[in-house]
Amino acid sequence: MGHELLTEHIEPTSGYSFDIWIPTQNLVVEFDGPFHYCNNTRTPLGSTVMKHRHIQQMGYILVVIPFWVWDMSDPLSSKQGVLQRHIDDALSTGRTSTP
Repeated sequence: MGHELLTEHIEPTSGYSFDIWIPTQNLVVEFDGPFHYCNNTRTPLGSTVMKHRHIQQMGYILVVIPFWVWDMSDPLSSKQGVLQRHIDDALSTGRTSTP
């Protein structure tokens, strides 16, 4: 992808764990699994919504990749493409990328 990235980075102010943080772009990627959503829905839990909101309020660009998008992407090259597209979209607009 061409950027230094840190995985499972702990943000020192909030204590939040970021799945991926790209410091040079101030960009956070969160892979939200099924436990981030209400049972059998695509409705995020309140705690997930709050974390996303806090990340944005701290000034980060946020990319959220939900499990149903990630799981449908196979093999690995397809997953890399999904990740790259979401990051490129977020960086080009400077806004959060969510499903």
